[in-house]
Formats: sequence, C-alpha cells, structure tokens
Amino acid sequence: KKKKKRTKAHLSQKPVAIEKLSKQYFEEMKAIVWMMSPPCQPHTRQHDNQTEDINDPRSKSFIHICDVIKSMEFHALPKIIMLENVIGFENSNSCKYWRRSL
Repeated sequence: KKKKKRTKAHLSQKPVAIEKLSKQYFEEMKAIVWMMSPPCQPHTRQHDNQTEDINDPRSKSFIHICDVIKSMEFHALPKIIMLENVIGFENSNSCKYWRRSL
C-alpha cells in the first residue's frame, strides 16, 4: 500500500473541540455517515445524579452536535447516523434531547 503524502496544511491542523465546530463546517464536509458515541461517564449507573447528564461538561460536544443537526439544511444532513448506546444513555435526558433533534 502507498502511504498518503502529508501536506504542509495537513501537518498544521490542530485538534479542535467539537463544540467549537460550526454548522457550516459540518455542512461543508458533506459526510454521508456520522459515527457518534456520547461520553459514558454522565450516563453511568455508578452515580446518583442521573438527571444531570445533560448538564455534565463532558456532554457539551454531544449536545452541540444535536443543536447542529437541528439547524442544518436537510440536503446537508448525513444519510446515516450511527449512535453508540452507552450504558444508561437510553434513559437519559441526553437521549431525549437527541430524539428531539432528529
């Protein structure tokens, strides 16, 4: 297999927090498939504040993606979104927010 040649622009890219990516960024990607995994810590059964999952700072990126989906033009949405069901997510406020976003 040939290795992809890395360009100078590729090497200068720095990691960016998902919640800083704009709707325009996602629309310009024109992705057909999105694979998502909400953070498991806010949804685990090992703590008492199960109703606070949506306010947990670790959920910021997931909530941002939900908001982006709600605001995107239909033609720009991915055709398939795969979402991992981490333990406890199915009964969480984050899951309810996700369903309202679709």
